[in-house]
Amino acid sequence: MNARFAGVAAAALLLVAGCGTDGRDLAEPAPGATAPPLATTSTTPSSGDDGAVLGPEAGSNADGEPADGIVVTSAAFGEGGVIPERHSCTGADVSPALAWTGVPAGTSELIVLVTDLTAGEDGGFAYQWAVAGIDPVVVGLGEDGVPEGAVEGRSWSGPCVPGGEVHEYAFAVHALPRRSGLDGGATATQVAAAAAGTPVGVLHGFYPAAPP
Repeated sequence: MNARFAGVAAAALLLVAGCGTDGRDLAEPAPGATAPPLATTSTTPSSGDDGAVLGPEAGSNADGEPADGIVVTSAAFGEGGVIPERHSCTGADVSPALAWTGVPAGTSELIVLVTDLTAGEDGGFAYQWAVAGIDPVVVGLGEDGVPEGAVEGRSWSGPCVPGGEVHEYAFAVHALPRRSGLDGGATATQVAAAAAGTPVGVLHGFYPAAPP
């Protein structure tokens, strides 16, 4: 895990911050659901309107080889790239599409945590998005997508950077070996606490431009 990202997350856990939620309760996974094996075929979008993308063997038990690690990507920007204005407070302010591979077999829950690393350097509140309760059969989120049954400890709040500054953001996907038990009243700090110390993949982006 990026050392600076880990330090920011640890500092933010000390804060007591009440964050808004969408009021949805954490749904129990389907019986026997675990993380899907590494995809060897294209993934298939879910039939619902929640923006989730399911793995090719959604709902089945996975007994594949251990993954090398979680890899997070986005159709909106590449690793170390510039986050489009569409996802910022001066644009449509919608979350970018995300995808991931390499979730370990036996994962019970996924958490997506987006942090402004630059804003958090002084220990300030830095969470831009905190989503728990994601079923491990989900392998991606569409733009502005939150899976049915997931819990938002903080709804998406896109980059909103003071003039003349460039901020770095970490889009982290955590794999939890056990359910977090978080419900609709959870805060971003509680989501981050549940994610601490679990396997993670991180995609980094900058806004409003790449560093000089």
